[in-house]
Amino acid sequence: MSEWNRHCGKHKGVRRGGALSPPRARRETKAGTGPRPYSAVRCVIRNDGWGAALTAMLVVLVAAGCGAPVKTADTAAPSPLPAAVGEVSLATPKEIRALIDAGKGQVVVMNFWATWCPPCVKEMPEFAKFWREFDGNGVTFLSFTADFAATKDSVVLPFMKSYEIPFPVRIMAVDNPDDLAKELPVEWDGALPATFIFGPEGALVWQTVGGTITRDLLAEKVTPLIASAKAASPAAK
Repeated sequence: MSEWNRHCGKHKGVRRGGALSPPRARRETKAGTGPRPYSAVRCVIRNDGWGAALTAMLVVLVAAGCGAPVKTADTAAPSPLPAAVGEVSLATPKEIRALIDAGKGQVVVMNFWATWCPPCVKEMPEFAKFWREFDGNGVTFLSFTADFAATKDSVVLPFMKSYEIPFPVRIMAVDNPDDLAKELPVEWDGALPATFIFGPEGALVWQTVGGTITRDLLAEKVTPLIASAKAASPAAK
């Protein structure tokens, strides 16, 4: 077991290099809950003593369109296009530190995770919501995975497509979290998931390791930092 696995909780059967199973497609419809197809709707005529009256009703029903042609696949709405996902690249510890430093002047939100880490995976939809709303609006969002670099095409990219992750992801080119921690301006033992927030001056202002992340929690933490950065900018004076 790698050092990264040792730091990601105690989840049996989860190993570095193998992603968790993707969720079932969210567009599936539970049997019996969707609208009945047009071809299943029929006009039924009783064959008893009501013959004359029902014959007259049949004429009205046909005129009203009960015998109208069934909708075909040609007239069905087109399937939605697959969601775009972010790019995947590699990053050394020094490059990770450079990315943090490059974000000075903005709020930097940095998340460390892995496809084989269940609590990390649970947070992905929340980070996606946050990224769509805040990235580029006073916030730089950085996402780093502890998956093996060799699994980029076989694990990481398929995982991102399954979970529709829109932001760029960098695979950490380091096997031991201690080597990475030496380059980061934080105290961290490599436990996953881990999220750090740096203020506009580049100082660490908030962090959580193993905690539950939501879009609302992140928004609560970064909003006042964004406001203070705007107030301190030359354009605001």
